Amino acid sequence: MNKGRAKELALRWLDEATLNGQPAGAELTADYVDKFNYFLYDVLTYVAAIFRLSRTMEVPPEEVVARGPYYVVTMPEDFMDMDMVKAYSDTTYYAIPNYQRETEKTILIRRDDVKKGDTIEVFYFGLPKAVAVDAPEDTELEIVPKAEQLVPLRLAIEATAGSDETSAISAYLENKWSNMVMNLLGEQRGAYNQMVERVYAQ
Repeated sequence: MNKGRAKELALRWLDEATLNGQPAGAELTADYVDKFNYFLYDVLTYVAAIFRLSRTMEVPPEEVVARGPYYVVTMPEDFMDMDMVKAYSDTTYYAIPNYQRETEKTILIRRDDVKKGDTIEVFYFGLPKAVAVDAPEDTELEIVPKAEQLVPLRLAIEATAGSDETSAISAYLENKWSNMVMNLLGEQRGAYNQMVERVYAQ
């Protein structure tokens, strides 16, 4: 999904929620579109906190920073949350479950948990790629594919939030949002359960 498409679908959500589904006037539409430009990246980040974007970072042995009994790994700028840590060489691949979060951007790994010369592989959840307010309409949005449909709806909610005149619209759209998120999360859990069942059935 690109920026222009997200904005177009957000307007459709607003049309559904107002005037019995009739398009809003040109002046009101222009105001919403302007708001969409400013809210878009925050919406992407909001959605990515629910349907997370997986990232991987490798730290080869020559780049590892040691401090006392630990290796210190600094996470990249797009870091949102940790997933897991592993290490590998040409002959081994193993998990490192005992890492510690030192700060929001650094983790500590016991040196004894990593075999000398092995590469550390950090799996984390990241922020979506930034989208500037004046980014072109064909700018692709980074989002988990199954969650793309949430972006226009959230844009419509943010554009109508905080105003007495549009509070009813915002409430209507929030209800749609809650139902859609729950359905998508339910599908996600169902897919996981099916996978587990298939594994154990073999």
